[in-house]
Amino acid sequence: MAGLDLENRPWYVAAIVGALLAGALIWAFQAYVFKDIQKDIEARSNDLQVLQGKVREGKAAEARLPQFREEAERLSVELERLLRILPTAKQTDELIKKIKSLTERGNFRLLTFQPQAFINRDFYAEWPISVSLEDQPQRWPLPIALISPSSASATSA
Repeated sequence: MAGLDLENRPWYVAAIVGALLAGALIWAFQAYVFKDIQKDIEARSNDLQVLQGKVREGKAAEARLPQFREEAERLSVELERLLRILPTAKQTDELIKKIKSLTERGNFRLLTFQPQAFINRDFYAEWPISVSLEDQPQRWPLPIALISPSSASATSA
């Protein structure tokens, strides 16, 4: 190679050529070999950050776990209390007797008593009943609210 004769040149020319060759080799390794490794490192670093975030969220949830358990216990006790209030079966006879008693006390006349279809909920069933009453004007001051706080219709005769 006649063009690369470095014997008759000063030492710094050889150093410059060596540095250029080393730079070219470093660039080639970086561009073709280390590029994939660098992408893999970046992807794993991102995965690590995501996992560290999940660990922080888990530790925060773990710190709140006693509060959640207390709240669940309180709600369970409240549910048990409320379930004891709900009737276990239809109480049609009792309901009719109560309405009959209220109509006699309030001097109302029961026109219709129409049970509707059941509406099933999570742990109970609603049983809508349509009631129509006719009042006797001399005893009107008895409030309709004695019958039920839910919907009740009254017609005046």
